[in-house]
Amino acid sequence: MKTISIIFASLLIRLTGILKQMRLQVIIILGILLFSGCNEFSQKKIKAGAINLPDTVQWLNTNSERYFIGNGIIGGGGDIHGNLDFLIGPDYTSPNFIKSAKLLLQINKKQEILTVNIHRLKGTGMYYGCSQVGDLKIHVLDFVVSNSPLYVRHIVFENNSGKHTQVVEVSSEITPGENIKSSLYKNSGVLFHADTTAPLFGNGDGGNWKNRYLLVLFKDLPFIGTTDTTPILSTGEITIPTTGNKEVSLMHYFVDESTEKLDDSLKNIHARSIRKDIDATVKYWKNWLKQGNIAKSREQRVNDIIESMLIGIKMQQNRCGGFIPGVRSYAFSYIRDSYSACRGLLSCGFTKEAEKFIEITNHKFGVFKEIPNSVQMGYDSHTHYGGNQYAECPAYVVMLMRDIYKINHDLNFLKQNHDLLKYAIDIQLRHAKEENWLLPFNGDETEQYTVKKDGEIIGIINGISIGLPGFHKDIWSLTSLASCVASLDFYIQYLELSHLKPEISTYENYKQKLLESIEINFFNSDLGYLDWAKRRDNTFFDYRVTNFGLMPLWFGVELTNEMEKITAKSMAEYINPTTGFLPMVPNETEGFSGNTMGYLLYGLTELNDKRKDNVFNTLIDSNIVQMFGMVNEFYGPNAVPNPHNLRPFESGIVLESIIKYIETKKK
Repeated sequence: MKTISIIFASLLIRLTGILKQMRLQVIIILGILLFSGCNEFSQKKIKAGAINLPDTVQWLNTNSERYFIGNGIIGGGGDIHGNLDFLIGPDYTSPNFIKSAKLLLQINKKQEILTVNIHRLKGTGMYYGCSQVGDLKIHVLDFVVSNSPLYVRHIVFENNSGKHTQVVEVSSEITPGENIKSSLYKNSGVLFHADTTAPLFGNGDGGNWKNRYLLVLFKDLPFIGTTDTTPILSTGEITIPTTGNKEVSLMHYFVDESTEKLDDSLKNIHARSIRKDIDATVKYWKNWLKQGNIAKSREQRVNDIIESMLIGIKMQQNRCGGFIPGVRSYAFSYIRDSYSACRGLLSCGFTKEAEKFIEITNHKFGVFKEIPNSVQMGYDSHTHYGGNQYAECPAYVVMLMRDIYKINHDLNFLKQNHDLLKYAIDIQLRHAKEENWLLPFNGDETEQYTVKKDGEIIGIINGISIGLPGFHKDIWSLTSLASCVASLDFYIQYLELSHLKPEISTYENYKQKLLESIEINFFNSDLGYLDWAKRRDNTFFDYRVTNFGLMPLWFGVELTNEMEKITAKSMAEYINPTTGFLPMVPNETEGFSGNTMGYLLYGLTELNDKRKDNVFNTLIDSNIVQMFGMVNEFYGPNAVPNPHNLRPFESGIVLESIIKYIETKKK
């Protein structure tokens, strides 16, 4: 039955692609019903025993992927069958406490892995799945409690036999993460300890700087289990009445620095009302979504994608303001990734998150006396050096303040960040002036890692770009200069608003020199538009990079002779007529990054180019948007994604482009 349902869902996806001109929606409900063995997904409201829950969001792709839930303090998630593999915190730059955590179900002395099919609950950041075993229905609800270091797995057993009681036992089998120690805590649960030898998740940059603890237990139940190399916690036998249900809560409570906090944590866990926590979490997300101004489509799939991206980005923002760039992959917060995430949020009217990111950026600027490419979340001991920190990243900071100001019109907000603004502009201009009004790349541009083939993870070997042959951080960059002009243009506006007129003429003069430099150095007469880079020997590359050609228009810069528009429009000529995708490097690297089609849709919509409709259809109906509604880091030529999923960077750009397209179509 499961195999049939997967095939059925896949056929529907393909049928949608064939009929995309008719804008048929991806309807995979029936396939999911067959696959889940549980009919909850057909209801507008879910009834988990006595608990009322919102409806689920249908899977937006048949590609299996892992989910993430977070509240800015702690986070976690697992695979679509409910097996956890990720628990981090407090603060997101953290070790991963677990390699896996499986739920084991025992009925009538027979034990098996409890398998559910996880979906996000509509209008929330909560995830839910259910399973039917004979007359017993098992509901699993995963959520994090707002402003609390608590990850909850709430399990409801529902006896539908009407004839006999059911005796069940559920266990959590946990394999600790690397260098994570486990022990019994006060005969209540298992305590996991991440000391400074435990690596940060993903690439482990910088190392763990503090002791962190994770206490796992079943609420209001005595500890039954083991604490050896693979700890197991069990509920013991639970009797389900003939026509009733039982609920158990598996609690994951995080503490940092000292075990002295654990006694209070234990009291907190047992004093909680899980029903109230569930209701409060649903209400939290409902109220948060109301704060925005979210454009609506006539198509439910599009609305589900928008909501999924918004909530997915929001959940990956740490309480300090930084964003996870890649769940399970990258533990630091990056300027470039966070800027793009914020643009997605701002496109739907959410300003507080963007303002919070400026707050942490200003703090890190005060600590490091520069604007680092990436930083720890929750600590100030380490950052990324080595690239050209003065190129691109400072411009993103200024452009984000510009984008926030367009919505809140709060001059005091800009004045509060005056020193950051001034530094971000002056550091770019100082180096541009020294280099005859040219700037190199930052050095960490995502485009250089683009994959060439389906199934590849990243396009770089031994530090050398495969996707962009000959790329080096010190070659001259169109996008560094264009972003510098865009940021400088807003800084001049800020000076005017603040009545700091004596400085304006100097910066206007700098701006003119930058514009002239772009025209002189990057206009390729053989192409008729701006080229993406120039070698230090003043020669162009023999290939184009579409992202870099689209980005100046996305920056909002106004170049001489509207070259930002001409160049962006020219990039659309490279759309693959067979697949509908835009390769990163036509005829060289046919793969693309998760944001490429977003840049393209944004540009064509801004230009009111008729090709925007086909690009929108391809973006919405293809393999780009994944199961839980977000976008991956890279895709091969046929849109086979790499495993780095749930990306705020690429998803933010795609989200903004979708919103822009919808709003333009309504005019």
